[in-house]
Amino acid sequence: MSLGCYTVTNGKKTLVALNVCVVDTIEERVPSTPIEGVAWNNVYRAIEYLEEKCDPFKYLKLDTILHALGLSVLTEYRGKHLGSRILAARRPLCLAHGIKATATMFSGPASQKSAARAGFSTICAVPGKELAENGMNFPKDDSIVIKLMVKRYDE
Repeated sequence: MSLGCYTVTNGKKTLVALNVCVVDTIEERVPSTPIEGVAWNNVYRAIEYLEEKCDPFKYLKLDTILHALGLSVLTEYRGKHLGSRILAARRPLCLAHGIKATATMFSGPASQKSAARAGFSTICAVPGKELAENGMNFPKDDSIVIKLMVKRYDE
């Protein structure tokens, strides 16, 4: 599943924002196949690290949640709150599939701000320095913070 935002100009459709979404259960978590590539492996290790500190399934008291990766907005469309709109669009997606909540690791300040604007709350925050000290490729900088954020749709 994915969420996308398109513009249409002179009949030409252009994808300007995207969020790849996956349904995870306690029994079967993504990925079910090995992660390839150094950068994606690093991102996935960070997700695992944050979720070991605060398991979103336990926090939300749910067996199924929507996870997502790669909230991306084309540079020329940034500043128009498309990130927040894509995140808000998770609600109808989740409700249509009987999913009561979503959880995502947000690595940058812009996506964290978009998530907060869309009503997400932080359940775990880890400085880049801590991730670097645990073998991940992140700046050894306490001012860079990675956040695990959640939002419920059944309350």
